[in-house]
Amino acid sequence: MKVNKVSLKSIKFSLMFSICISLLCSCTEEPTPRTETPDYTKLKINEVSGVGDDSEKFYELINLGDKPINLQNCKIYYNANSNSGGVFPPNGNQGLTWTGKSHHTIPPGGLLLLLGRNTISNPDGEFTTGLTAQRILIITLEDPNGNIIDQCVRAKDTEEYAIADKSFARIPDGIGSFYFTMPTPGVLNGNDPVGFIAVPKEP
Repeated sequence: MKVNKVSLKSIKFSLMFSICISLLCSCTEEPTPRTETPDYTKLKINEVSGVGDDSEKFYELINLGDKPINLQNCKIYYNANSNSGGVFPPNGNQGLTWTGKSHHTIPPGGLLLLLGRNTISNPDGEFTTGLTAQRILIITLEDPNGNIIDQCVRAKDTEEYAIADKSFARIPDGIGSFYFTMPTPGVLNGNDPVGFIAVPKEP
């Protein structure tokens, strides 16, 4: 049986062409980048302020780790009594007030300031639900999978705790208890809680 030389050359050429194309593609194809799951245990609520107008109120988060944390799909829930002197825990369902976007990243040791309630008069606000400085409340921070990372709790709002002009600030930053302090948005709270009243965790 005779093999057509022209056909054989065509087959060889096609095979070599295919191999070259495959090699070219494999050389130019970028490797898939490895992505690490953020360590959300290093993410904490550092300060919460319901003082002033809606545009002045804020949540402040801190990254205690040594790597950046992207907060996409992390969530903050706000649950509070409608009036002072209410029961603990607060009545009603927890209300979702903030969801992290892709641009929300906290550098190692850094802070993320979520400033202002989003309203008609303040359309650039970061969160959606009203925030009070003077009522019993529970503020919950969750990771993208719905696991609770951290909470800020105020369990009493009468007698010596009838304080309406202070924020709830962690001292020392990220690791201490919450204390009533003057609001310090985007600024560390320091390490010395002496002289400050602790925000009550129990009724």
